[in-house]
Amino acid sequence: MQLNAALHTKMTRLLDRSLEQSTCETRLELYSRIVDQLVADEARILRALSDGTPSPLINVYSQSRWWSLPRAVLTNTCLVGHTAGVTLPTMVPTYVANLLQLGLVEIGPRAVESEPGYEVLMAEPNVQRAIADAQEARHSARVERLSLRLSGLGRELWATTMGER
Repeated sequence: MQLNAALHTKMTRLLDRSLEQSTCETRLELYSRIVDQLVADEARILRALSDGTPSPLINVYSQSRWWSLPRAVLTNTCLVGHTAGVTLPTMVPTYVANLLQLGLVEIGPRAVESEPGYEVLMAEPNVQRAIADAQEARHSARVERLSLRLSGLGRELWATTMGER
């Protein structure tokens, strides 16, 4: 019962604050909460994408039959970690997943101007291993070439936090 009362009090305080806050104050509170959920490497990724240049991204899928649903073998493999100079390169797919969940980045169609980057990604040992794993037991491997860029929210957050408005 005490937990319910504590939650009720928290919610009431939030609702009261929502009546007093301006749009600008609400936006800054949102940005503050989002930034609190980032690690330094994710901030580096945002900086690397802030110039508007998309980063090539690859997903690898395995499919046992043409009518069956594909199974993801490798997702969110991209060059942005290298571009950003992250300290834990093996965590880039996890970083990208978190940034996607927070709404700061978005995945779009293949970026034709990034073709050399796709070639580099296809030569990566983890991508080659994922394709080989997908092809085991007569499964087919499908490589999806996409791009990663800042979302509208990501651009707004970057401009606000880095004083680029």
